[in-house]
Amino acid sequence: MTFKVNNSEEIKVKDEKILIFKNFYKKPQKIIDHIKACKLNFHKENNSTFNKKLFLDKRHSGYVEDLNNVIEFFENLVNQKCYHKKENLLTNYQLWIDKKFNNYKDNYWWPHYDEGFTLLIYLNKNNEKNGLNIYGDTPYSKEQFKYHEHVKPWHEKSNFKLLKNIETPFNTAVFFNAKNLLHGCAINNNKNLKHFRLNQTIFFK
Repeated sequence: MTFKVNNSEEIKVKDEKILIFKNFYKKPQKIIDHIKACKLNFHKENNSTFNKKLFLDKRHSGYVEDLNNVIEFFENLVNQKCYHKKENLLTNYQLWIDKKFNNYKDNYWWPHYDEGFTLLIYLNKNNEKNGLNIYGDTPYSKEQFKYHEHVKPWHEKSNFKLLKNIETPFNTAVFFNAKNLLHGCAINNNKNLKHFRLNQTIFFK
């Protein structure tokens, strides 16, 4: 099997269980090879946003039959269904290119909710510091959704309470209730102003 889930550890944030899998894939290079063969488009493409100009937010999409075993495992775990099975291989593929605009020292990148549980598999080497942030709910966390993700993606850290920063070494997977936990990618250094940040995403609802 190209894909095989290893043992996990469990943490809790706001009484929500978060499962963390180290060495998630037995052969992670295989999934990277699949990703490279997928089509690559700009995510939520819209010419009126800053995507393509100040940062590059892209998404690979494709279908890999072996991945259905992983999806079914997590569907059974939480009794939710993956809603993109026709394109079961999706990624976040991002590069921040304008240093002044992408001020990660004072801001968080797009804290948000998803529709249900989310599985994220991190596929960058030597980039564990730029993993996943979990935030507490604040009055501002509701206000920010007035803006398009690619028009105002950065939000001042003072408006959020960081509950947990999860470091993600290469081939780490994180499975959590993304509908209940406000979250976003952690950018803690300038590595992703030089090299693309890559993770695989599987969404459930």
